[in-house]
Amino acid sequence: MSSTLSLRSKIQDDHLTCTVCMEYFTRPKALPCLHTFCEDCLRDFIYGRGWERQGKFPCPICRTEAEIPEGGVKNFPDNHLVTSLSDTVTHARRPPRIPQRPPRCPPPQEDETTGSTSAWIPVSTKTGKSDVPPLYPVLTDVAPSQGPNDNQQQSNPQQSGAIPCSHGMVLQFGKYGPGHVDFLKPLGLAINCQGDFIITDEGGNRILIFNKSGQLKSKIVCTKCAIRDVAVTSTNDILVSVTSSGSAIMHLYNMSGKLLAEFGQHYHFENPLGITCLKNGYVAVTALESLSVFIFTNQYKFSTKFGRKGSGDERFLSPCYVASDNKNQLIVSDSVNHNVQIFLSTGKFKNRFGGEGSKHGYFNTPLGVATDDKNNIVVADSNNYRVEVFSSKGRYLGSIVEDTFEIGPEVKPVNVAVTINHQYVVLLVGPHFAEVRVYLPKLSHLNADAPDACKHQ
Repeated sequence: MSSTLSLRSKIQDDHLTCTVCMEYFTRPKALPCLHTFCEDCLRDFIYGRGWERQGKFPCPICRTEAEIPEGGVKNFPDNHLVTSLSDTVTHARRPPRIPQRPPRCPPPQEDETTGSTSAWIPVSTKTGKSDVPPLYPVLTDVAPSQGPNDNQQQSNPQQSGAIPCSHGMVLQFGKYGPGHVDFLKPLGLAINCQGDFIITDEGGNRILIFNKSGQLKSKIVCTKCAIRDVAVTSTNDILVSVTSSGSAIMHLYNMSGKLLAEFGQHYHFENPLGITCLKNGYVAVTALESLSVFIFTNQYKFSTKFGRKGSGDERFLSPCYVASDNKNQLIVSDSVNHNVQIFLSTGKFKNRFGGEGSKHGYFNTPLGVATDDKNNIVVADSNNYRVEVFSSKGRYLGSIVEDTFEIGPEVKPVNVAVTINHQYVVLLVGPHFAEVRVYLPKLSHLNADAPDACKHQ
């Protein structure tokens, strides 16, 4: 089953994902060069740069010029092959058998005043009644009045055998759905100095702030832009990478939700994704358009950029997420090259590790990255369905969670973070599934004598 899920995910990621929005195709349109994009993405790409006045534009991938057809973008030919393949993959999806769970009492009504969802375990099943997965009430080990960081002994939720991938888990919260505390397409993940979880929901275009117990504290609805990743500044403000704003690459909010400023006006066309704040106050943003990383000063002025298209050192095919460590080094994941690269804050290349594969130390579409207090690197190895930890030099140390497809069909980690008490936060997403889990470090799994992760010369 895992190989089938992996193959299906690879088909979706390699052939059914638009390289502009990084989502599955919506109304795929083919250019004369045969590259395909969503109709809306193509329209935003053309009109956002003023190419409609020239009547032609360069392909976002190969730069081959294409003429805009009479009647506009909608008259580009549909890619029926992509549509047919998408339908085939969708209809072929069969969820794995889920072990029978013991009967439980009906769930109580959700507390609308706090928005708490930490006492509910989302499990994706096929009911035939609703596209939204049902909720199975399961008692967690974290009382509402305390968080996972409090110094109280907590039992292992896996002792009951009811919760997959729960070894070392101390908290889980959130669920997929349209509710005001639910996720539609969570993407960004960060922790502030109070230990709050800050999560961007691209589907709802909002920022959700949960306290350390997983209870909703506040939410910020973004109306001027489409939000992507999130970071926290040294002043405890929220910095998000944004698209479609027409005037900025990042927005700055305070914790109360007030928009303080917009920065990077000259780079809004770069299709930014990952964002991180360095210890020295600088900011790094990954750019999917130019396949590079931009660095801004502590005054949010452009400093430098590095990276170019390719598969070697300091080269990217899809620079997705970026993190920074205590030495102001930058860690960048590349989901197409299946590797992670390390750079100095000046942009100078330092190291590269990983490579496509399923063995420990290799990756299959790495996404979110984070660092802990020892500068170890945490990677969401999404299509290998696991989260792994590496030393600052790329040496494999251990896994935080593995085989996340056991939670539900195609459930995989998309982002990671580390709490102020050195626990690992994992954002899990799947079809009609979204959840945040917090895990204790598996110190017994950290192997100092493990071989170096694959390094390409």
